[in-house]
Amino acid sequence: MDRWLPWIHRINGSQTDWFRRKFKRPDTDASYSSSAGLQGESNSVPVLPPSSAVSSATCCPPRPRALSSAARWTRAFDVCVCHSADDSPDARHLASYLESAPCGLRCFLPLRDSLPGTAVPTELCEAVQASHCWVLLITPLFLSDPWCRYQMNQALTEAPISNRIIPLLLRATRSDYPPELRFYYYIDLNREAKQGYERLYKTVLNYLEEISKNTAMDDHVSYRTNQGDHASSGHSLTDPWISGTLNSSMHLTTPSRSTTECEIPEPEQGHML
Repeated sequence: MDRWLPWIHRINGSQTDWFRRKFKRPDTDASYSSSAGLQGESNSVPVLPPSSAVSSATCCPPRPRALSSAARWTRAFDVCVCHSADDSPDARHLASYLESAPCGLRCFLPLRDSLPGTAVPTELCEAVQASHCWVLLITPLFLSDPWCRYQMNQALTEAPISNRIIPLLLRATRSDYPPELRFYYYIDLNREAKQGYERLYKTVLNYLEEISKNTAMDDHVSYRTNQGDHASSGHSLTDPWISGTLNSSMHLTTPSRSTTECEIPEPEQGHML
């Protein structure tokens, strides 16, 4: 009997293990938490911190208010670039800077935007009149070109002693500066062209802001004036409508002869009036 005891214990132990594995309750909470964690990691979207969100929002500067004002759209162009035909590459580079973002200005280049078949003086005059500001790209070729001189004189005639004329000095010295422009400050592009372009853009933007404020002020003054005129005309007795109304009312309330004879009785005998 003692000889069979180890086998009995071994059989009982194997049966116990089998029953334990058969009827053991699965650990559902642990499996659910692990699967949910894996699913959350796979479907999770990284959330940017507030600092990075602010930095991404401020990477693009806001559009200046002057570029959206109604006063800006009273003219077809913001800048008319007056230059020599041989300085076209420099003029195109300048216009490309002013027209691209974030500047977004409207530039007129004579050799690029002029209509074929039209007269040169007519195109130059119309371009000067249709532009807010005039940029004079002063170079040695500009000074020797009669058409450039013509454009400069047209700009001076259109608005003398104003902040609409912006001279740019390129490949020329101060001694070459035209005497007609001695009352105007110029931007020197010989030192740093990009810095000069930035100063030019700020100058044009300041002018657009100035005319926007002046237009808003003029509209406000005209509105107040119209309101005052309307209020004063509302109490005026010389208004034709009021005069007609008064006359018609007086005409309706004036008694006629027949009405007087009917309403006033004849005096009875024995009574004194």
